[in-house]
Amino acid sequence: MNALPPDHRRHPRFTIRQRVWCESERVTLYVQALNVSAGGLFVRTASPPTPGERFRMSFTDMDGAEVVATVEVVWRREDAGDHTPGMGVRIVSVESGHAAFERFVARHSGREARGDD
Repeated sequence: MNALPPDHRRHPRFTIRQRVWCESERVTLYVQALNVSAGGLFVRTASPPTPGERFRMSFTDMDGAEVVATVEVVWRREDAGDHTPGMGVRIVSVESGHAAFERFVARHSGREARGDD
């Protein structure tokens, strides 16, 4: 059994089921994010990239707003039997849809955020 990585998060995380595009020079994936916080996401994938790798992540929220961000793999977990394989990613920068991302996190936390893109 693989141990879960230590929890060094600064922001609370919230359960989601959101399809996201992950694009780098070597791969394009359409995968499911399973939790989100103001600082990052956990993304389910059977072949997670190496920690330190950066790529573009994008998704369209439930209001139709597109969120595009550069993320960095902080940790990865390959198929571990009783734990979902995937990767924890940190948001490095949000290129577009910053306010939409804040609203997305707020919705899943049970509170509403305000702001325009």
